[in-house]
Amino acid sequence: MKKILSLSAVFMLFTLFAQTSSKELETQMAQLNQELTSLKSSVNQFKADLEEVKSYNKYLKGVLDIQKPILEVEKDGVNYKITKVTGNKQEKTISIEMLFEAVQENTNSETGSTAAKIIDTEGNEYKFDSFKSTPTNRDLFKNVPLKVVMVFKNIEKEPKVIKMFSFGASNKHESNKTWYNTRSKQEFRDLNVTWN
Repeated sequence: MKKILSLSAVFMLFTLFAQTSSKELETQMAQLNQELTSLKSSVNQFKADLEEVKSYNKYLKGVLDIQKPILEVEKDGVNYKITKVTGNKQEKTISIEMLFEAVQENTNSETGSTAAKIIDTEGNEYKFDSFKSTPTNRDLFKNVPLKVVMVFKNIEKEPKVIKMFSFGASNKHESNKTWYNTRSKQEFRDLNVTWN
């Protein structure tokens, strides 16, 4: 009889334990499902936020148009090509290195230093520094590039992009025997600046 009572007690305890474990397991599964639903909701919100950031980034790139910088212009028989835009943190200057090349015939070119300027993305305008730049009156030979460096001074806040760089040029071609020079204005946009 003792054996039967003992077996009955063990069986009842096992049944009670199984029911308790089953209820705990159901409770844990319900909590896990609730957490999974919450995580899915958070992931969907992160995806929506990411898409919004991507869309805004695309908009800003379009506004700044930094995807397509203008690095080369040909006017009045002279090719003007930007090779490097460098900022100097200590001197607070930006140097623009260029190659000038006569493409039709030998030409005497004078860059309009008074009209040379850069404008950053915040609308700040900076003037040409004639003391640190290369001479503005140059003889250009057909199909021979000549390096020209234009330096701009008193730069504020180390801009990463120059929204506009422009200068005027007065060119006298070799075939032009009169005193008359042709005048043109060169304009470059959205130039990335590397700071040192």
